[in-house]
Amino acid sequence: AIHAERGSRDIIKNALWAQKRGERDAFDRMVDAACRTAVGREILDKVAPLGYSFCFENLSQQQIKGVCHSDRRQIVLNSACRTEDLVTTLIHEACHAVQYASFPKDASKLNAADRFKTLRAVEADAVAFETAFTHELKTVYPAAYREKAASGFPMLPAYEKELEASGDAGKALEASFRAWYGCVAYRDYYDRDNREFIDYILKGCTAENDPTAFQIPVSSQEILKICPNGKRPYVDPGFLETPAAFSIPAEDKADIERKMKIYASSVKGASADMSVMRMYSRDREGNILPHSEKKEAAVAAFLIRGTGRRR
Repeated sequence: AIHAERGSRDIIKNALWAQKRGERDAFDRMVDAACRTAVGREILDKVAPLGYSFCFENLSQQQIKGVCHSDRRQIVLNSACRTEDLVTTLIHEACHAVQYASFPKDASKLNAADRFKTLRAVEADAVAFETAFTHELKTVYPAAYREKAASGFPMLPAYEKELEASGDAGKALEASFRAWYGCVAYRDYYDRDNREFIDYILKGCTAENDPTAFQIPVSSQEILKICPNGKRPYVDPGFLETPAAFSIPAEDKADIERKMKIYASSVKGASADMSVMRMYSRDREGNILPHSEKKEAAVAAFLIRGTGRRR
């Protein structure tokens, strides 16, 4: 076990592309701290054989602390952030690397509704393990724990409250996972990113006359198999179908429906993906609206006419 731990730690450390003074020391401190926790060791042990490299870049303009590029197997950390803040980001992005190793090769062709469901779940999952890791830093790296606790990270209180009540780490992970969906800032940020990706794919497939966009479904059970803990999913798949986890703003639903119909009418052999009609609708205040697929289609048509847009 000691040999395995040192092997993973050395592999991760040697995969750093250090360009500026201090980057090597900062990265080594983060990896050493992670390896002193059970969750950190587990995640880094899974990342080590995947061939990822690590580097620091100034990501301030993107307003992010880190990013995992699965296409080039690289994790980038924001050089403008403090080491105490980045140590949890390292584990978060490492979780994504493990998740992406389990992604289907045709994930970009998932239908729109299941794409929303998948991207939300993998983010909530990475946050859940980041939260569990943060909790373990309380004694290993107190400054990093305080940094996260002071940042208004709502998943940490949810995790620690459940862990204290039940003593069950799996239930605590689930509490953190579910709490992610109640964090409006996180949810809206990733939903906006997903909408932009849908636009990007539709434009690309239209330009290339590709009729295969957004045609593949995926079940909630399959989505949760992406979890990186190597065990059975710690979240009930039914949760991913609830209004809290499976809703979007009504106007977004109408806009996606409109764009899907334009794509289907522009590309021979393409069909309009209406999967978003299965999703629940939210109003601007975040309240869930009454739901039925038939009614959703009528609401979408009304919103499209109301904005003056053509089908």
